[in-house]
This record gives sequence, C-alpha cells and structure tokens, in this order.
Amino acid sequence: MKRKLLGIFAGVIITSSLLMVAVQASSYDTWFSFDSNVRGETRSFDGQNIGFSATAVSSPFVHTFNKTYSVKLKRSNFFTDDTIGIVTMNRDTKSTAKWTNVGSGNYYVELSKAVDGVTLTAGSSSNPTVSFYNY
Repeated sequence: MKRKLLGIFAGVIITSSLLMVAVQASSYDTWFSFDSNVRGETRSFDGQNIGFSATAVSSPFVHTFNKTYSVKLKRSNFFTDDTIGIVTMNRDTKSTAKWTNVGSGNYYVELSKAVDGVTLTAGSSSNPTVSFYNY
C-alpha cells in the first residue's frame, strides 16, 4: 500500500511539473525603447488568453498632455497578419493589456504613441521587465 501511494504521489509530482513547463513556455520577458512605434518579436503561445504588462518610463521628461500609448496584438499568419485588438496603456505606471479567447498561435505586439519628443522605455536587454504571457 505504501509503495502504491508513493507511485501515485510521484505521478502527481511529474504531471504537475510538466504542466508548469507548458505554462512557462508561453511566457516571455522582454524590453522596449521607442519614440513613436515599434514592433515586437513574434512569439508562440499555446493558451487561450494573452496578456502584456509593462511600466513604460518617459524620458527625457514626463509629457504634460500625452500620457498613454497603444498596444496592438497581432496574430502572425502565412500571408497576412490579423489584428486581435488594441489596448491603450498609461505611461509612467505599470499597465496591463489582456486579450481573451484568442487561441494558440504566433503573436506579436505593435506599440505606438504620439511623436512628442519623449522616448518610452521599459526594462533593458540585461533587465527585461516587460511580460508577454498566457493567462
């Protein structure tokens, strides 16, 4: 009986570990820095919902009027790409965009903002603080 319980316990641990690997496979940490628009790398997602979270810091100053930027989620296809949705995010604070029921596939984001003399930066190549993930 003890051997059987240990076998079941080991099976649960292995199954849980495999599930954690699958979930982590659709989570990417990255960074950005742009002055008007930028396209992110295409990433593979295997879940139904996609999130994007960042703290975009304005430089060299915080703009008085332009306080947002847009995040467009696009599905990469063979011939053309589909726009899934656009979310407006706040500058200089942590913001999150979420898209539901998008399905698995290859996705990327396009970030854009007003041409206002401000560069938006989130993280760096040595410290990627932007999250692009399934949830």
